[in-house]
Amino acid sequence: MRADQTERLGAAVDAFPRIGLHELRGASLMSRVDQKFVVHLADLIAVLEGARGAYRAVSLEGEVWQPYSTRYFDTPGFGLLRAHHRGRTPRAKVRSRVYLSSGLSFLEVKNRLNDGRTVKRRVQTSDPSRAPAADELSGLLLADLALDAAPSDLLGDTAGGALGDRPLETKLLNGYRRLTLVHQARPERVTIDTDLTFASGAASLALVGTAIIEVKQARLDNRSEFLRAVRAQRVRPRGFSKYCVFASLLDPSLPRNRLLPTIRAVTPWVVEA
Repeated sequence: MRADQTERLGAAVDAFPRIGLHELRGASLMSRVDQKFVVHLADLIAVLEGARGAYRAVSLEGEVWQPYSTRYFDTPGFGLLRAHHRGRTPRAKVRSRVYLSSGLSFLEVKNRLNDGRTVKRRVQTSDPSRAPAADELSGLLLADLALDAAPSDLLGDTAGGALGDRPLETKLLNGYRRLTLVHQARPERVTIDTDLTFASGAASLALVGTAIIEVKQARLDNRSEFLRAVRAQRVRPRGFSKYCVFASLLDPSLPRNRLLPTIRAVTPWVVEA
């Protein structure tokens, strides 16, 4: 990124008033609809400039860009990734996330339901590197909701079988910096991820010059100033799973047909790390 772009990005972010983490709980949106966008950093600057005035930036100890580390778990045969690739619902992603600024770690399950909603549940963990056991996931897989499949089936492998027969293991490591914006009047959050790196085994990739934006709402609301600012840059929403896209890039044996439009869009910005 050129020096002038870095300065403009900093100025665009500085224009947002701050909100502390202790004020954020009401905007957590653990049950939501979301839209994702992949943008060049130059377009991100224009989007931020277009959305100013309606959002506050989440700040921790004076910093708005927070470092994260995520570890994705899957069955040995990538059952979760394959369910996503088939477009199956309900489905789930299982990961641990470390908030590096605070040192807090959580085990998280993102449930994608038949109605298009994403419901995230999480519990704090002291060992984010350890793959969770079946009993640890039982309360996170929405066992209290009427799903089309039993909770254990969500984690089924290509060979079938319940979760107890298909233990989870680490498949992908991901690091990034995140800016979080919260709407001042409506239940809406925006996350912007940059400086993304991905590693699996000895192989690693980085996504450079690009940001991944996710707009999260309690229900779809096209009044969103951020959505309008994104559309003004002629950027369209696209399905983007960091786990599925980069696991497939790092392991060519995995299915990728449904991911090809996204893979083609990001490939110019992917480099070996």
